[in-house]
Amino acid sequence: MPFLTQGQTNWKFVAVVAVLAVIVGGGIYYFLAKETTEPVGCTMEAMRCPDGSYVGRIPPDCEFAECPPVIMPDEITDWQTYRNEEYGFEVKIPTHWEVTQYGNKIWTFEFEGSDGYSYCSLQGYPRVGEIDLTKEAENYFHNRTIEITQPFEFNGYQGIKVKKGDSESVFIASNGLVYNFLLGNSNSCDKIFSTFRFIEEEGIT
Repeated sequence: MPFLTQGQTNWKFVAVVAVLAVIVGGGIYYFLAKETTEPVGCTMEAMRCPDGSYVGRIPPDCEFAECPPVIMPDEITDWQTYRNEEYGFEVKIPTHWEVTQYGNKIWTFEFEGSDGYSYCSLQGYPRVGEIDLTKEAENYFHNRTIEITQPFEFNGYQGIKVKKGDSESVFIASNGLVYNFLLGNSNSCDKIFSTFRFIEEEGIT
């Protein structure tokens, strides 16, 4: 069907081309929109990290999450050990850092550097029944937008690392308690968290 017929525009030809263009364009838009709006499902694989923990694949690229940092023993040799029998954990902190505890049913431990600026904290509270760490994180951040950046296994316990803006927290469940470790504003916090461990469960109340 020629575009020009005897020197005049063939409007039927123009109309057919326009309709085809709309159909093709609409199809391309639909598939592109579908591709960008559908949630990405990653395969349920796990990678073992050097520290013995495991990380899974995370959207959108389904790459493995980053492994926790491996801390060489000589970096923390001179650190002091803070041990709490009542709440069933111990952790190493830099020598000149201090620990402040407050609260009862919902308890908090603040670890603060001698510079008055560096800090991180550990919060814990009881939960009855099955614990959903994602919901715990959403409740903690008042259902604001959060990013779960790193699901992982910590000393045999499942945990998630959550990021909201510049703030990062790690949530772990153990023996009916939820532990929330706020990684604060110091590079030492990652190292402190790497030394965290649960002690005898009968000591947890």
